[in-house]
Amino acid sequence: MGTERFFTAAAPAGERLTLSKEESHHLRRVRRLNPGDAVVLFDGSGTDYVGRIEAFDDAGARIRIERTERPDRELAVRVTLAAVLVKRSAMAQLVDQCTQLGMSRLAPVLSERSVVRPGGKKLDRWRRIAVEACKQCERSVVPEIAKPAPLDVVLSEASRYDRAILAATRADAVPLATIDLAPVGRLLCLIGPEGGFTPDEVEAASRAGCTPVSLGRSVLRTETAAAAAMAVLGQMSEAQAGRA
Repeated sequence: MGTERFFTAAAPAGERLTLSKEESHHLRRVRRLNPGDAVVLFDGSGTDYVGRIEAFDDAGARIRIERTERPDRELAVRVTLAAVLVKRSAMAQLVDQCTQLGMSRLAPVLSERSVVRPGGKKLDRWRRIAVEACKQCERSVVPEIAKPAPLDVVLSEASRYDRAILAATRADAVPLATIDLAPVGRLLCLIGPEGGFTPDEVEAASRAGCTPVSLGRSVLRTETAAAAAMAVLGQMSEAQAGRA
């Protein structure tokens, strides 16, 4: 088992850092670590801070930083996953699994067939889930979680990407694994509800430059389709970078 990882909202200003009370509680009461134990802190921007627990006080766990590292664990292609909002547990699964699989950004989508509407506290919850997923998979970059937006707003930004794709069950959809990622640095991947986007939404996506791609013959749940797409894109991205 590797060194325990903990999140810090801000980079250390010097050789010492005091963890938040929440992270300190997890470190001391859940993981049962003690002064002298090695830990790794990460601030979500790509830097790891390797150090040791120095002491505990009322403010939290005090960590002495010994060195910094910039691990190379990110995919060569930065994937923005634009997935239609789904129910609470399914959305948690989507954020968790797709963070582990290398998602760079999540853009929750409101579509005509959305079954959920955004609440004020959802963003904070999804961000916490993404942080926990990064701890588990040893990522040092926490994906950006955007505010939920209507599909037309998401499509209006499609031109900012090198390529945009739409998971679809259409007869003309090409297998995802066959598309060429070689010139792609930033990719937008749209995932619809279980019943799919409406014909008008698909047409709008097509006008915005989205290529329909297939994830197989089965009709997948949104969270399953998102994870399947990220798994394939991750392997393709690593192969492109010569790291597969």
